[in-house]
Amino acid sequence: MMSHAPAAAPTPAAARPLQPVNAEATVQISAPFPVRALVERMRLNEAFVSSATQWAGYLPENARTAELAQVSATTRLPRGSEDRSSSGGRGNSSGGGIGRDVSGAALSIAGRVWEMAQHPQGCREVQNRIASVSSDEQREALAMELQGHIRDAIKCPHANHVVQKCIVMLRPHAVQFVVDEIARAGLLATARHKYGCRILQRLIEHCSDEQVRPVVNELLLHFQSLCQHQYGNYVVTHLLEHATDKQQAALCMLIRQNVRILGEHPHGCAVLGAALTCDIASLRTDVARTILSEPSLIGIMASMRHGHVAVKNMLRLLEGDDYQAAVDALSTESLCSSRYGRLVAAHLGVSRPSSDSP
Repeated sequence: MMSHAPAAAPTPAAARPLQPVNAEATVQISAPFPVRALVERMRLNEAFVSSATQWAGYLPENARTAELAQVSATTRLPRGSEDRSSSGGRGNSSGGGIGRDVSGAALSIAGRVWEMAQHPQGCREVQNRIASVSSDEQREALAMELQGHIRDAIKCPHANHVVQKCIVMLRPHAVQFVVDEIARAGLLATARHKYGCRILQRLIEHCSDEQVRPVVNELLLHFQSLCQHQYGNYVVTHLLEHATDKQQAALCMLIRQNVRILGEHPHGCAVLGAALTCDIASLRTDVARTILSEPSLIGIMASMRHGHVAVKNMLRLLEGDDYQAAVDALSTESLCSSRYGRLVAAHLGVSRPSSDSP
């Protein structure tokens, strides 16, 4: 029988030679697996680092390797993230940190505004830089890189937000090129586009009356077409709030003249609903009484998504005999036969007829 030498006793932990510990080893030992995976990906993939370091400030303290710190020195972290990581609380406005030089922030995207604006993360970065630069001149310099690209920005799900940000943040005269390029692209087409309608709304809100007067006048020429469009109706309702007094008067007249046409259309009802809640008291009352004077129109509106909201607002406006006439015009049976009609019935406190009960 062969004898086996006894196995060597394990070396006590205290007797083992100490190994040098670096930041990366600390991450591997103490961080959760997802953090270790992110750090390793940052270390090996330079393309990933360029985007990842923008939110790397939110990683745990021990997850910031030497490689990550080196890249972060040239990439702006989220505002205040360097202060949170070092102090464990809110950023200290008196401290230094990455991204404090707003002039440098503008320079870092100069020449790349349009390119960045077309991508999800890039458009957010451009908007942040436009909001954070210290002078109107710097904002305007960045915005001018969009000149010649507004037609394409209208169609882009990302760049349209950058154009809207410019309109909000810049002085009105500095966005005249946006007004001009939209006019060349076609106001009606822009108002009926799912992104273009938003840009037009921002222009109506923030530009001077002189800048947008020709825009509004042309939009009013297409009143009925816009009211009946899924995006164009938002532009019309915006005019009720932001147009000049003269333009609002013209708009009110158009609404009164087209109550029947609007009330029978799913999107036109939204315009009537806005008219019934606008700040123009005379328009609210006139529209409510005109709807009431149109045979069966209130019942038609009550069965539609936007129409039932308009009807409820109308009932809140009417008083006395007008209110009773509106209630009488709403057939309980007709209301309870549609999804939105039942909401109007509930508003009136009317229950479903017993014959419809299961």
